[in-house]
Amino acid sequence: MSRPKIVLDTVVIFKALVLKDSAAKYVLGLYNEHLAGDIQLVIPKCVQAEFYGMLRSGRSEVKVNDEYVPRLLTHDEIVQYLSLFEGLFDFDFINQLRDLDWRQGKDENGNLYYKQTYNQIVKQEYGWPDLGQ
Repeated sequence: MSRPKIVLDTVVIFKALVLKDSAAKYVLGLYNEHLAGDIQLVIPKCVQAEFYGMLRSGRSEVKVNDEYVPRLLTHDEIVQYLSLFEGLFDFDFINQLRDLDWRQGKDENGNLYYKQTYNQIVKQEYGWPDLGQ
């Protein structure tokens, strides 16, 4: 009998693993079921790429001196963190993302820089057209 597959999207992963809101308990419960072999959690490459880009480009914030500032993670910090979730992330793929342009901020048209890089990746990986913002 095959295990049920559950596909996680970027918002759920970001909320659970970065913001640690109410989604965290739900996702960690699913992860425990995944480890037990009861279900199969799947994180598509497009989701892995967007999540990586959000972490590299400072889409999460930390409070410093009563002010929220972007938290930019290095490739090595991201890999170290994701390695806590054994079997969910494709590290060969993640390592290919290291040298791409994940800068913070927006271009003159208001488009997030990391989304531009993300759009290039999904176009290459899946042949999808530009998804926009």
